[in-house]
Amino acid sequence: MSTAASTVAFLQQVGCTDVDHLRLGELGVHPYGHLMMIERNKEEVLDVVTGWLDKHLQP
Repeated sequence: MSTAASTVAFLQQVGCTDVDHLRLGELGVHPYGHLMMIERNKEEVLDVVTGWLDKHLQP
C-alpha cells in the first residue's frame, strides 16, 4: 500500500468521512513529481485540488 493510500485509510479509520485519494494520473494529470506545485504542470494540479475544495467545502 502506498503512503498516500495508507494516509487515506488512517484518516478514515479515525473518523474522517470526507477523504478522497486523488490519483492525479487517473485524472489525466501527467507527469508530476514529489513537489507538485513547482512542476511544469502545476496549474493542472491546482485545478484538481481547487476543484476538490470547491466540491467539499461549504460556504
